[in-house]
Amino acid sequence: MLLEAHERLAELEGESLAKLAQLETELGAVRAERDELLEGRRQVDEEVNTLRRAVMQQQQESQNRQSLLENKIMELETLTRTLPKGILWFGFIFFCSGSEKY
Repeated sequence: MLLEAHERLAELEGESLAKLAQLETELGAVRAERDELLEGRRQVDEEVNTLRRAVMQQQQESQNRQSLLENKIMELETLTRTLPKGILWFGFIFFCSGSEKY
């Protein structure tokens, strides 16, 4: 009876070791998958941040162009108010007919 108990204990120990090895293998696979997912997430975050910076830069450039154009419009409006009417009419005709004719 003691021999049977010892054999059963050895059998259970072998099964336990086999199960432990299987679980360690599965754990390794899960860790590898986790690492891949974390790397994918890092790459996505990096790409999103790069795109955000690009959009912010484009918005800043757009605002700068808008400000420049608004300043030019104000300059032209000021200039328009100070020029004699005949010069404005000639400039309008010159602009509309194309400058290559003059």
